[in-house]
Amino acid sequence: KDAKKIFVTSDMKVQIYLRNRFLFRKLDQIEFNWSVTSDASLDVVHTSETRSVPVDGMLSIDLDHESKKLIGNCCLWLNIQCMVQGEDHVIAREQFELLGESEELELDYEIINAPCKDNQGKRLEIVNGESSTEVWLLTKNRNDQKTKIAAIDHSSGLLITHATQSGFGTMADNTGLSPNYTRAVTDNDRGGIDRIKHLMPKWVAMKISLVERTFFDYSYWFHWKKIGFDPASPPQCVCLNIQSSDDESSNDQIVSIRANCVIVSSHGKRLFKQDIKYNIYPNGRIHIINEIHPMKSIEKIISLPRLGFSLCIDKSMHNILYLGRGPKENYVDRKSASSMGIWETSPAQMQYQYIVPSENGNVCDCSWLAFRNSDGNGILIVNDRSAELNEECSEGFQFSAHLHSQEELHLATHTNQLQQRSDGMSSIFVNLDHYQMGIGGDVGWLPCVYPQFHLKPCKSFKSSFWLCPLKQGDDPIVLGRERMIDPPHE
Repeated sequence: KDAKKIFVTSDMKVQIYLRNRFLFRKLDQIEFNWSVTSDASLDVVHTSETRSVPVDGMLSIDLDHESKKLIGNCCLWLNIQCMVQGEDHVIAREQFELLGESEELELDYEIINAPCKDNQGKRLEIVNGESSTEVWLLTKNRNDQKTKIAAIDHSSGLLITHATQSGFGTMADNTGLSPNYTRAVTDNDRGGIDRIKHLMPKWVAMKISLVERTFFDYSYWFHWKKIGFDPASPPQCVCLNIQSSDDESSNDQIVSIRANCVIVSSHGKRLFKQDIKYNIYPNGRIHIINEIHPMKSIEKIISLPRLGFSLCIDKSMHNILYLGRGPKENYVDRKSASSMGIWETSPAQMQYQYIVPSENGNVCDCSWLAFRNSDGNGILIVNDRSAELNEECSEGFQFSAHLHSQEELHLATHTNQLQQRSDGMSSIFVNLDHYQMGIGGDVGWLPCVYPQFHLKPCKSFKSSFWLCPLKQGDDPIVLGRERMIDPPHE
C-alpha cells in the first residue's frame, strides 16, 4: 500500500531511518522538517523547524501534546520532507499515518447514520406523478410549508432533483445523478496496433491486418468504442421498474425508492443490470446504495474505463473542500506523490490544460467532498464504509470536477477548441467514481496500464454514499466525520 503507518508509544517519540540513495550528496548536506495534519481541521496540527539530517540517518521526532490528544480520536498524518541545505525545493517526501493506543476507536471514516434532531416537526410526503416520483418536505411549525427535496425520474430511475430544506437546488437544470462508465480518452488509452496502422503507408497497413489479431494488441479505446463506451454517445440508463415505500417505524421517517435499471449502449446492447436504492430522510440527506451486475457479453473486455456517477451541479457551488489525496491530480497508478489531507480547490484549479484535452484532474481515496457557494449552501458527498463494498472502494471514492463535460473534452483535439470558462460562470461537471482504471504512462504506443489497475467486468460491484445538503453555518469537516447509521430498511 502507498500509505504507511506508525504506532506511537506513550512517550510520543518517533524514530525514522533515512536511507541515502544519492551518490552525489551525503546525508550531512540534507535538511528535513516535518508536520502533523489531521482529518479534523484544515490547519496543520504541528510543524517543526528545519534541521540537519544526522550522519547516521536516524530522524528523531518528538510529537507535541496537541498531537497526543488527537491520536485515536481522528486520523493523523506525519509528513516528512527533505531538502538540500540552502535550497527550497523538496527532493524527497513521505507520509505516515499515526496510530495510537486508542486504535480500537476505529480510525476509519465509516459513515453511520443516527436520528437527527432537526427532523422534529417535519415529515416527508411521496407524490407519484406520471413521469417522476417526488418527495416533499412538510414543516408543521411553518404552516405546513412544502419543499420538494428530491425527485426520481420514472424512465431512467435517476435522481433528477435534490434540494436543501430551504429549497436551494443543488443540481443544474434538466440534469441528474447519472451512472457513468466512460471517460474522455487519454493519449495512453489510444495506444495500440489500431493507432500505429494509421501512421503506416496503406500497403503496409493492409499486410499488417492479416496478422494483427495474433501478434498485436488493440487499444483500450478500440474495445470501448466497439462495445459502446463512447463519451460522445454514452450508455443510457433505462428503468424497468420503480418502487417507493414510506417507513415511519424508526426514530426517523425514511422514504425508500428502488429503481431496477439496465444500462444500454447507443447500439441498443445491454451492458449492465443496475439497481439503485434511495433512502431519503426529512433532513434532506439521501443514502444511495448502488449495485452493478455486468452482462456476460462484456465480461471478456480487458478493462472498463470507470464505474460511478456523473452529475452537473449549480455553477455557484465552485468552492470545493475534500478529504482525500492532493493537492495535484492523482490516479490509482499515479498517486504515490500525493498526500492524504483536507484540501481546498475549485473546478478551474482542478482542470489541467493538456494540449490534447482528455481525462484529467482526478483525485483518489476520498472520504467526503463538499461543494458550496459563497453563502455556504451546497452539498456534501460522504463515502459509506459501513456497506459491504468490493475491495476496489476500500480506500474511498474518486472524483473530479470540471467546467467542461466529458463529451467536450473527448471531442476536442486541441485546447483552442474548448470554450474559456471560469469559476462561477458555468455549470460544474462532477465525476463521482466507485473506481476508475489507471492511466498508464510507460509507453503511449501500446496498452500500458498494469493488470492490477484494470477494472475487469467479471463480477458484481456494490457502492454506497450519502448526499447531504449544506446550509449557511454548516461545517463540512464536522459533518463529514459524523458517525451516522442507516437503520435496516428493505
